[in-house]
Amino acid sequence: MDTVVASAPRGSTALRYRVGGMDCPSCAGKIETALKRLGGADGIRLNYHSQTLALRLDETATPREALEARIRSLGYEVSAIEGPAFAVSALSLIHISEPTRQAE
Repeated sequence: MDTVVASAPRGSTALRYRVGGMDCPSCAGKIETALKRLGGADGIRLNYHSQTLALRLDETATPREALEARIRSLGYEVSAIEGPAFAVSALSLIHISEPTRQAE
């Protein structure tokens, strides 16, 4: 499930990315471990179903470019997702309605 990212702590920026090629839990774990080693990244949330990454980044410790380069070095494509710092779960988009009845 995607995550809701609240306002970032002072000195950090809330970011969201699409991570192409991240399609299993192992991929997500590999990326998370690599980002934690960079420093400056906090609140890391990965969703391999939607191929998204949300985090807070202290850009004085690690610039965005370094974070993006690290993800690419692992063999994944990465692109920023513009817009509000939140994601909607696909489950919240499901609407179940009663079947329509045909006139007899």
